[in-house]
Amino acid sequence: MNRKEVEAKFGKEEDVRNFLGREGHVYGNFMVMYYLGSDNPIEQYSIVPSDKVTYREFINFHGEPAQDLRTGQGHSFVTYNNTPNNGYQIAVYTSGNKDDDEIQYIMQYPDDFEFVNSSEHQNTFITRHNVFDAVEAFEGVDKVDTDNTTWKEPKKTGDTYGFSYENKDGKLLGSYNVREDGYVESFDEEGKKIRAAYIDLH
Repeated sequence: MNRKEVEAKFGKEEDVRNFLGREGHVYGNFMVMYYLGSDNPIEQYSIVPSDKVTYREFINFHGEPAQDLRTGQGHSFVTYNNTPNNGYQIAVYTSGNKDDDEIQYIMQYPDDFEFVNSSEHQNTFITRHNVFDAVEAFEGVDKVDTDNTTWKEPKKTGDTYGFSYENKDGKLLGSYNVREDGYVESFDEEGKKIRAAYIDLH
């Protein structure tokens, strides 16, 4: 479903939140990301608590998480994976790293997905051949859209590959910088930084 189809069924969005560094559109108790434009199908979705729930309230009910990566840098989360080999784990995103910060949204990930928040213990080396794989890992999508988007040829400056992407009408949509060690930065069409993180390619 794209945005028009979602809003025909669920009504207009109620809120816009930070969803993995991009705009997340809230409809009741779920949130969606329209990757590379609202005309494209939904790429990611999450659960949104109907009531305001703090981190401490969540922990008191569900127990301590398996992994705590609340950095307080606008992309904070904890993970639950208490039943190994059941095919999935849960990531709970908060608005910061304090106990009274509210739960923003909850997502499901594959059981073997590795959450990375630093460059330590990585075996990633980015080349011209896998630079788009790095963007896919960074955005959490299976493929980079080429049906509706034109991706420019990466240009290397020092240890960083830089490239932009446009729609089929030639309108600039954004750009990326991808460092050889797996550090990725995304920018909007005006060159404003959206977010940055290390990715891990195996």
